Amino acid sequence: MGNTKQQLGRIKRHTATNGDRARRINHVLHFYKVDELAEDFDDSNGKLDLACLVADALHYCDAKGIDFDDVLRLARAHHDEERQA
Repeated sequence: MGNTKQQLGRIKRHTATNGDRARRINHVLHFYKVDELAEDFDDSNGKLDLACLVADALHYCDAKGIDFDDVLRLARAHHDEERQA
């Protein structure tokens, strides 16, 4: 995927705050609410919903021939930069 810092420099910066970004993913996770959980499984923190979203992203990468590890490296670099802003 190339140099992560160079790719970050090409990403158009949005005016969204980190709180906005967290709320945005919360809206997406609404569609991943798992109803068929075992009674003894507590997913009150949404970890399973998030895992399902990431698994779907992995399937998407497989279908498109995208290296998920490269995407994850770019996302982590992007996240680190946003946290410092």
